[in-house]
Amino acid sequence: MRWRSQEPLLTDDWFIARQVCDSIWAIEDPGQVTSYLVIGRVEAVLVDTGLGIGDIAKLVFEICGALPRWVLNTHHHFDHVGGNPLFDKCYMLPAEASAIPRSWPTDMFQRYVSKPARFSRPLPPLFARENYYVEPPKGFHALKDCMVFDLGRVSIEVIATPGHTPGSASFLVHPGGCLLSGDFLMEGTLHLQYPYSDLDAYIASCERIAIRLSEISSILPSHYRSPIPGNSLVGETHKALTAIIDGKIEPKSVASYWGMLSEFVYSQRLSVWLPGNA
Repeated sequence: MRWRSQEPLLTDDWFIARQVCDSIWAIEDPGQVTSYLVIGRVEAVLVDTGLGIGDIAKLVFEICGALPRWVLNTHHHFDHVGGNPLFDKCYMLPAEASAIPRSWPTDMFQRYVSKPARFSRPLPPLFARENYYVEPPKGFHALKDCMVFDLGRVSIEVIATPGHTPGSASFLVHPGGCLLSGDFLMEGTLHLQYPYSDLDAYIASCERIAIRLSEISSILPSHYRSPIPGNSLVGETHKALTAIIDGKIEPKSVASYWGMLSEFVYSQRLSVWLPGNA
């Protein structure tokens, strides 16, 4: 795996894109969420589509030209599916359907874009923040666990990793062993405060990935630092979650958009939010 410079290589009025290795570009909604473009010899796949604030399809075309393009979604949350309407084919695991709402509250989006400090660069000049809304994904194509997409000299494998949501998926890129983990594995706060989040399923997903550690050279999450070299985060996440179940971490109360939550701090780089006021 030949890693590229972490300096931005391509920007428009919103996104920051950088080539992290020979076959993968990271496309960042500044300071918030990262999508990944995986490019093979004959096809290209976009893993998640960001917030829907900028035209991610246009940027994808600038990077990979006329290669066929479609979307693989790690899960249904609005910061991962905002650009889905710009693409003809979007795939998701069917288990995610049970968690997708018929609509989202509009005030959630207004709160989100009303805090400029949330982003690491100004919103695009033509972006109408008062009209910002992301439709919940509907009519997506069904992924299957263990599916492999051959892009030509590069392949991407679907791995079901439920816990954050019922149909969360991670994607393992071959060759190179980059695991695109969505919100499943990342340095920072793991969000299990949703009514459909499942701590036991999350632990089982860690155990499933742990069996394949020898294939994983790095983790590329949707939030916080990326790439994360190596695969030690898998074991650390598993230890953090089992420590919560075993009552080894004292929670503290935190205020959030979802109300008061319990935060379990495991290490400097890993904490977990669960429902309820500690």
